[in-house]
Amino acid sequence: MRLLLLLLLPLLLIPLPLQSQDAPISDRGVEINFPELITFRAQLAPGVTPEQVTLEYGVLRRTCGDEVIALAVPQPDPENPSNVAWTWDMNASGSLPPGATIWYRWRVDTGEGTAVSDTVEVRWLADADQWRQISRSGVNLYWYAGEQAFAEDLHATAVRAVSQLTGLIGVQPDRPIDLFIYADSEAMQAALLGAPGWAGGVAFPDYNITIIGISPEIIEWGRSTITHELTHLLIGQLGGPCGGLVPTWLNEGIAVYNEGDLDPRSEILLREAITADTVLGARALSGAFSAHAERAGIAYAQSYSMVRYLIDTFGRDRLLALFTAISNGSTIDAAMVQIYGFDQNGLDVRWRAAVGASERPPLIPQPTVVATIAPLEAVAIGRMPVPTVLPTAVPTTPAVAVVPETQPITAPVAAPPFLPLLIAVIVFLIGSGLSGYAGWQLAASYRTEHSLRGRK
Repeated sequence: MRLLLLLLLPLLLIPLPLQSQDAPISDRGVEINFPELITFRAQLAPGVTPEQVTLEYGVLRRTCGDEVIALAVPQPDPENPSNVAWTWDMNASGSLPPGATIWYRWRVDTGEGTAVSDTVEVRWLADADQWRQISRSGVNLYWYAGEQAFAEDLHATAVRAVSQLTGLIGVQPDRPIDLFIYADSEAMQAALLGAPGWAGGVAFPDYNITIIGISPEIIEWGRSTITHELTHLLIGQLGGPCGGLVPTWLNEGIAVYNEGDLDPRSEILLREAITADTVLGARALSGAFSAHAERAGIAYAQSYSMVRYLIDTFGRDRLLALFTAISNGSTIDAAMVQIYGFDQNGLDVRWRAAVGASERPPLIPQPTVVATIAPLEAVAIGRMPVPTVLPTAVPTTPAVAVVPETQPITAPVAAPPFLPLLIAVIVFLIGSGLSGYAGWQLAASYRTEHSLRGRK
């Protein structure tokens, strides 16, 4: 009997799911104010005064380790303390992609034990009941504007794009892809916090979600954009979150390459940039592209050209090997040296020669993110060392000078310790007639030094 109790004791300590008939707390759903707020609500059972109520929540996404569980302490309603609520403000935490799945559950400590409610999942989406859906061949397409044939056309495009990408970079989706089609680019941008004004589509690899603004009138553009954004999903799946970092020029270059030939406008932008010697190095294209539409267009075109150079010169097999090395955790430079025999600097030299751009020396290594301030140089002025003030950065916008109503009082400059003794000796040797002259010179010295310090 004692052995049986010892075996059952761990089971008694495990939190049990809340039962609907005697649960100390019941879920009251969520209120979504898209794309900024989501409020979770619950209600305590009559007579229950818990020691602690906790909301556990998270988002279904691809992670490098264990699932991330966030905790929040809800606040009771002052008018009805049995009602509790907590609001997730996306402005403070960063916005989730539309269509992301949020899960949550309630944990209650009554003092006699801990109980956990069933897990609830909810879509982070505005007007979720208005979206229609096509789900097959590993692609879930959601749309609300346009006829069925319009959506079927885009869904078929997505399925073909995934098949084409699998052969190019050697990766298949690990789960169905969610593709949300907004009525236009403006509607898509409104669904995100801080989206650039030129964005027509955005991919979220960690969530396996792509959102694009496509109207039936621009379906041809929509087909190419679907191919472009799905490229980012699969590259993101291959390179992260546990693999190496795929630089933007490679990510965007593959995406544009997968669409087909470069469009005429982008060809012109790239040729003009090559002629004007304004094309950038690969390292400069490794981060976010410019928010300026034309500069971003040049960056996309140049990225395509660099990837096209690698494929045409060395073949697709090496590109596939490059992505394999990155997925195994290699840095882009180490992977390129391993596969091609040169790093990003070497690619710059070879690509510039291939397209007729001006030659440039290899880039020097980039400095560390956190710099060390240079030492202040001491310059002797008179007998007092005065530090040379480093120049400040020129602000982007003119600063407004604030003039005080009265001038501040500046503390007097301390004299060197030997100066009073020197004055005393002079007074003693020369006499009272010259002491006034010495005092006048001393005051002039103080004023000069004070003036120099005031201009620093």
